[in-house]
Amino acid sequence: MTNLKNKIKKFSKGDFRVVSPDIVFPERNLVITIGEGEKYKGSFVLKNKKEGEIRGLVYASSFRVHLPRQGFEGNQVTIPFIYDGTGLKPGHVECGRFTIVCNGGEYNVDFTVIIEKPYIMTTYGKVQNTRDFKKLAQGRSCQYTDDAGYNDYRSGQCFNAVALGRKN
Repeated sequence: MTNLKNKIKKFSKGDFRVVSPDIVFPERNLVITIGEGEKYKGSFVLKNKKEGEIRGLVYASSFRVHLPRQGFEGNQVTIPFIYDGTGLKPGHVECGRFTIVCNGGEYNVDFTVIIEKPYIMTTYGKVQNTRDFKKLAQGRSCQYTDDAGYNDYRSGQCFNAVALGRKN
């Protein structure tokens, strides 16, 4: 309430100056890599170098981006978003931008989304296909055998042993 009284006094004296925030973006270009058909939850930050709050709205250029809160207010603001990669094939690249309209001006934060094949991260790197698994298996021997005494490379136990670097 005292803040409102101070504003009324200030305006009654003829002082109509408004302090504009000095906005800084720690990151102006987001690069997002997600697996085929996945959703990505992320965020970006905007800060005010001066005292006072930033108030505004944020919009995304892509219909695949969902913003839980379009409006924001604060001295340091974190803008959460969700990118829905459902239905996109590996190799798809989408470029877009977030547009921030606030009491400090209008700004853009660019984003690039890259869709890649799902993979399993091992101690030796990514395994995305049978060729990668073959390279991985050539470097590690599998100690699991089937009922006839042969190495069973199709078994999940063998894959876990090779991929995670364990031996039985």
